[in-house]
Amino acid sequence: MIQSVVDLMELTQENVWDLTEEDVFSLVKTVQTDVEKEKRSHYMKIIGSAFEFRTISSKRRDLKKNFEVYGYKFFPAGDNPNMLTGIYKRKRTGK
Repeated sequence: MIQSVVDLMELTQENVWDLTEEDVFSLVKTVQTDVEKEKRSHYMKIIGSAFEFRTISSKRRDLKKNFEVYGYKFFPAGDNPNMLTGIYKRKRTGK
């Protein structure tokens, strides 16, 4: 099992904002590999409340640069070396 920064059982709408893009990348990998399919959407909904995701081709360096300007950080997308996953932490409103 992949060790994540936050225990999935303790993940909430509040503490998800304390995570970095790197933390979320690790957490999403854990959700995809170690969590039953029926429960994955629950965790992804919590993560999605604070983070946006974009998947692009690794060949699209121009698109990657454009997204990086807006704050996206990119990571390998699963087992496909030709794809990247961009993660962006939303601006927190109301606090």
